[in-house]
Amino acid sequence: MSEESRNKKPNLTDEWETYLQIDAMYFHAARQAHTRTEAKLQDIRKAEKNWESLDQEFENVQSKHDDDIHSAYEELEPIAIDLENAHYLIGEAYAPLLKEIAVVHILCTATLEAHINSVAKDMLQGKEQNLFQRLSLEAKWLFLPKLLGFSGFNPVCEPFQSFARLLGYRNKLIHYKELKEKWVYGSVPQFINRLGLTVGDSRKSIAAVVRMIRELAEQQNIDSPYWLREDLNEMSYFDILSD
Repeated sequence: MSEESRNKKPNLTDEWETYLQIDAMYFHAARQAHTRTEAKLQDIRKAEKNWESLDQEFENVQSKHDDDIHSAYEELEPIAIDLENAHYLIGEAYAPLLKEIAVVHILCTATLEAHINSVAKDMLQGKEQNLFQRLSLEAKWLFLPKLLGFSGFNPVCEPFQSFARLLGYRNKLIHYKELKEKWVYGSVPQFINRLGLTVGDSRKSIAAVVRMIRELAEQQNIDSPYWLREDLNEMSYFDILSD
């Protein structure tokens, strides 16, 4: 062996490849967004309590004047102005919460799409892969496990039911069609529940991702992805594997 050959550094990059674990990245971003919702709830409660206090003050003044608006006008006017502002502040307090929860639903769906596509890429080739990519996300999770010889998911049982609910929320948010309802002073529209824009629904979406991915791993007889761990929210999303 020549001196030049002995001193030459091995080119390890010829033997390894790197890729982006985008499913993990999406999931951690979703979980972090969900964690931030707890702080937003405190601001909402504060705003609602302020409105309730002013509303009670308004009623007390009305009662003092035997519901005679004319005689109570001078006392009621400043309270009414404060009430109007307090109502607006409730909506303002909800704004960051709604944004965080919408992000959770969208990123949870993106996590499951990226994950099932990653499994399919390793298992399917050629025309099978091309046909698979034409399926809806729901169909991908239904058909791929069975196509690979696993037991698959029952669409009318958990965790698939929670996954379907998550997908429904995501679709309502991405393909939003205007919702309306009767305006209620001092409150936010109840149709936010139909959109899944509650902390409880956010929590369920996170849980649905974990259960779907873990069950698929169990059917594959492999370990669940380590990035699902509750104590892990930051990592390098660039992984390496041998060529």
